[in-house]
Amino acid sequence: MNDPDPVGWLNRSVDQLDPDTWKERDPWQEDARKALLSSITDYMDQIRLRQSIYQRYAGNKTADKITAECRDLLTELETLQKQGQISQMAVKIEDTELSRNLKTILSEEDKALLDTIQPGNIKVDIRKEYNYVYSTGNRERMRSFTAPAMRGMRMVLLAFLDEVVHEKQQRNILEFHDFEQYALKILSDPKGPDGDSDVARNLQNRYRYIFIDEYQDSNEIQEQTIYHIARKVKGRPVDVFMVGDVKQSIYQFRHADPTLFADKYNHYGIDPIEKRLRTEKTDKYHLEGLMKTGRQDVRNSLRNDRKILLSVNYRSQQPVLDAVNYIFQSVMIKEVGDIAYGPKERLNPRPGLDPSSCKGKSGPSCGLTVIENCQTTADGIRQEGEFIGKTIGRLVKKDGYQYHDIVVLVRTAETGRIIADALGQLSIPCYAESKENFYSALEIRTMINLLRVIDNPRQDIPLLGVLLSPIGGMTDQDLALMRLCAAKDPEHKEILLDSLKKAAEEVKETDHMDPEEAAMCRKAADFLTRLERWRTLSRRLIVHDLIWQLYQETGYYLYASAMQGGSRRRMNLDLLLNKAIDFERGSFSGLY
Repeated sequence: MNDPDPVGWLNRSVDQLDPDTWKERDPWQEDARKALLSSITDYMDQIRLRQSIYQRYAGNKTADKITAECRDLLTELETLQKQGQISQMAVKIEDTELSRNLKTILSEEDKALLDTIQPGNIKVDIRKEYNYVYSTGNRERMRSFTAPAMRGMRMVLLAFLDEVVHEKQQRNILEFHDFEQYALKILSDPKGPDGDSDVARNLQNRYRYIFIDEYQDSNEIQEQTIYHIARKVKGRPVDVFMVGDVKQSIYQFRHADPTLFADKYNHYGIDPIEKRLRTEKTDKYHLEGLMKTGRQDVRNSLRNDRKILLSVNYRSQQPVLDAVNYIFQSVMIKEVGDIAYGPKERLNPRPGLDPSSCKGKSGPSCGLTVIENCQTTADGIRQEGEFIGKTIGRLVKKDGYQYHDIVVLVRTAETGRIIADALGQLSIPCYAESKENFYSALEIRTMINLLRVIDNPRQDIPLLGVLLSPIGGMTDQDLALMRLCAAKDPEHKEILLDSLKKAAEEVKETDHMDPEEAAMCRKAADFLTRLERWRTLSRRLIVHDLIWQLYQETGYYLYASAMQGGSRRRMNLDLLLNKAIDFERGSFSGLY
């Protein structure tokens, strides 16, 4: 349903399978042709590797024969490729029988390398793809089976769609893609100028610019929506600013269409100002000066679709950029991602970075440790955690690292919890990035309960947790006495806060009570006094300041630090404080 016209798309998809209107190729033949060319390219790469191996043994009769055979085959295939004769390339590969490998003359390393070459397997793929693309039997298969089956499927789908729409209307339900479809219908009018409705033209007058982030993850219905709300010159949208990186497109399973980005990337011209900056190597301040001059090339650039290549990387050193560039120029080709990774796409170091600054400098060493007989059970993971803990201990003790310099990466949250427990047993402060593990910790539960009580003290369960904690200082015996005290009042309610208030009121009568009941009443009165003060503070302090104030006044921060695993508990309390700071950096405020 991410197509602007899903029913129309369905009809077109089925109709193009009709063998009577099926022209030179079926709907999937172009993809099959690309797959065929990709397989042929893989085959040629393997032949090149085979040639390079046997070239090392020049002078051996068999090695020279294999080298010449590979060279002649590659020459002929490359000639056909330049002529666009893909089918003839496949035929040539099919008709070529390669000589048997001679391994007795090879080194062990070359033998292992030769074993990775399987041109015969690729040849099977080429044969299948060639038969699909160029077989004359496809039309008959379409006529006898595929087209009738798809027409029946279309009938079922359209009937099902009608039922779904009817059921949604009966229940007053809309899904997200329904909003997209209805919005597009509201914005479009086939009879209006440029296909825009009155609503769309009103929006065009309201919004001067449109900014789109992560454009590589857009789809066609979003593209059409943008078209209708954008201002236009001669029917073309203007003042639309898109930012994206097709290398980061990972949402095709959600129907994102990176070809929208690729098409604009391939057809838009480089901004003349940016081109000038690249060639003259001026800086961004000169760019601001150019924009103020109103020169003709600036005015012309504002009229045309143009792209700005953000190829300068300000974060990484040269070795990192070299590695990234090497990988992407090897795997990112036009046939696969619609964009080739060439000189314009390469990541370049920030201005002023000396490329030689990293030469001769060695980074952290890498190593691999194999723990024999270590199982994937909880005991095995705990054993691994103990080994990690001892390694961390050596790093901190001998190499001068701090605990916060070290990160342990694991696959699952449960594994992280077990390893964190193992590290805690070794008195290594740590926390696992696991929501369940963090919020289930005793010290975090206690502080969260206290915040809930400050927000609304009439919550029995959080209040009970706080009263039984060191903050409240009560025992089970105290709670029982408090309930008995409250039960003397005929208007007593079952809410815990009311019982607490009743006990606090009795503090004036403690001279006539037994010592245990008197102590309970004093605890109740003291807690309510502090609670009222904290509630007042919560109205004028931001959350993280309130939490820090609670740590100090209650002494709970020091108390948790003195418990078993105190370093980890203290780190958890610090993390809670950091989460409050992150919470306030957004548009939120207050306790809840």
